[in-house]
Amino acid sequence: MRSKVFIFLIILLIFIAGCNGPAPPQPPPQPPPPVNEPISNSFLMGINGIQESNKEGVITLSTYSDWFDKMSSNKANFMRFRLDGRSIPLEDREKPGEVDETYIDLVSDVLDEGERKGIYFMVTFFNANAGPNAACCDVSDVNCEEGFMKLIKKNWERYHYNSLALTEGDPIKFFTDPDAKAAQKEFIKAIVDKWGDNENIVVWELMNESMACKQEIVEWHDEMSAYIKTLSEKPVTTSTVGDNKSDPAILSSLWGLNNLNITQKHVYDSTDMGKDLYNYCTSMRQEHQKPVMFGEFGIKDHGAPDPKGINLHNSLWASFFGGCYGLSYWDTDPHLDANPKLYNHFKGLGLFLGSTDYSTYTKSKISDNPLVYKLSKGDETLLWVRSGEYYWGNRNPSNPSVGGLEINVGGNGAVKFYDTITGKEISETNFNSTLTIPSYFNNKGDAAIRINNS
Repeated sequence: MRSKVFIFLIILLIFIAGCNGPAPPQPPPQPPPPVNEPISNSFLMGINGIQESNKEGVITLSTYSDWFDKMSSNKANFMRFRLDGRSIPLEDREKPGEVDETYIDLVSDVLDEGERKGIYFMVTFFNANAGPNAACCDVSDVNCEEGFMKLIKKNWERYHYNSLALTEGDPIKFFTDPDAKAAQKEFIKAIVDKWGDNENIVVWELMNESMACKQEIVEWHDEMSAYIKTLSEKPVTTSTVGDNKSDPAILSSLWGLNNLNITQKHVYDSTDMGKDLYNYCTSMRQEHQKPVMFGEFGIKDHGAPDPKGINLHNSLWASFFGGCYGLSYWDTDPHLDANPKLYNHFKGLGLFLGSTDYSTYTKSKISDNPLVYKLSKGDETLLWVRSGEYYWGNRNPSNPSVGGLEINVGGNGAVKFYDTITGKEISETNFNSTLTIPSYFNNKGDAAIRINNS
């Protein structure tokens, strides 16, 4: 298992270098690590390690173990593991900067159990929604007297950095005060020193849902991400809450920081993830020249029904074909726990992709209706074809079927058709310029296709 991770991290570094242009001259190469089959296509897909019903307490190892069992048996390989209080409240609430030793064994056990089950982690240090986002309350277009921001303002009143007078009641001082930053670095260092050698931790996440409303917040991210790089070579990211609450210029400067290696977005405002996540993947990567992740995504209205998992299904396939590096489902509604069969959506994509690294394949869109996304390299082409009616926001589809559709792909060769839920090959045939999706898919909203050109 450990040798697989060396390949995984090498692929990520190549992926990042490809976004940022030619690499600078490097020192003489070291002996290569053992080579083994990479993990499933180097595409991270999984869930947040969050249990909404238990938000006032700590999630137990047995809950994590149950998640890992469901994930690994269905080809899911990634968890967003928050040590900022939402998964485990690791920072001592009475002594900011110090680790609460109550939870050290639990964190170790979760990481070890995840490694045994083939799960990789993004570890989160701080949560802006626990209080620091209140620093934006004096920005003219941010209303902290209603809705979500009202809750954040209330959270700040009891946030430990505030209640212990480290910030003198001013939330911006979480990002600027030397003593506060020294405590934050102490906490980061404690985590990296203790668990940084765990090869199943593949990404560090500085903060959950920070608002990019002030330059001081960008400067904090710059300083903290540079500090992490003195401790660990692993990629660093952060996440921002609601781009409509962030200043576009400040947000752009945030993602331009050299030591933030991956851009990230949380998406809940979409009724058609098949279109929107693909567009986010392609546009964000083009704008920032960095890999893109979705640390959270889910139903537009938390708790809304999605018994067939269409929202999850579309998100997975669109993110992969859009060239995103990975995504983690926010399962607090809780669709997956209430209906474990929905984990099959991970399995279908995982089986279709196998262990190939697709990061160097060319990505393109052939059609909007039906949706046809394409990956290609050399003689191989992959397609995802989805009916224009097969999405969560369409409650009354007339015929969400792709059976019988003709797709003009040019060339000729052999084509295989796959069920996107089971990942199983359905049929194989030859084609000349145009391929026709077989009748098996007459009542199915999408199909996966693999082409070998002659």
